[in-house]
Amino acid sequence: IPDLTLSTDIIAGFCGETEAEHLETLEVMRLVEYDFAYMFKYSTREGTHAHRKFEDDVVESIKARRLSEIVKTFFTLAEEKNRREELGKVHLVLVEGKSRRSSDELVGRSCTNKRIIFPAVEIKVQGSSSATATPERGDYVRVRVDGISAQALRGTAIQFDTLEAFHSMSRPPVQLVDEPMQMEM
Repeated sequence: IPDLTLSTDIIAGFCGETEAEHLETLEVMRLVEYDFAYMFKYSTREGTHAHRKFEDDVVESIKARRLSEIVKTFFTLAEEKNRREELGKVHLVLVEGKSRRSSDELVGRSCTNKRIIFPAVEIKVQGSSSATATPERGDYVRVRVDGISAQALRGTAIQFDTLEAFHSMSRPPVQLVDEPMQMEM
């Protein structure tokens, strides 16, 4: 499925988890290549089913090591995937506001929920040959990805845009019938 991103929650050291099961978790991570992951070390919570029915029998040092391996695997895979699939790609970004690290940068989300940071500079207004403006919260902006990490993309804003205009230009029309598609030559 084009432009699909996958997220998961991973708990290291759940009751009874074996080393083989932990290694299977790492293998699934390699096969799936999740875009986002919430990773935690198991701890009991009173009142939960696990607290009432299972013994927390994985020692803390093993939980910590397994979590560390899960986190390292995720960040390595996510960065590799972003490098392979995102560099040079153009995204439609919904501007969320100023970056936390610099007031000279904006941050927004792509249609695949990836965080993209880009300079807060004037860019071309769609439909105008000369008008420019600086994007603000709530604006849609076309952004080309120039840099990557495991958790965010960095890019250059190209122009203001709309959902309709961006997707009509970047995707072929969807065929809604079960008949073979006729190709013109």
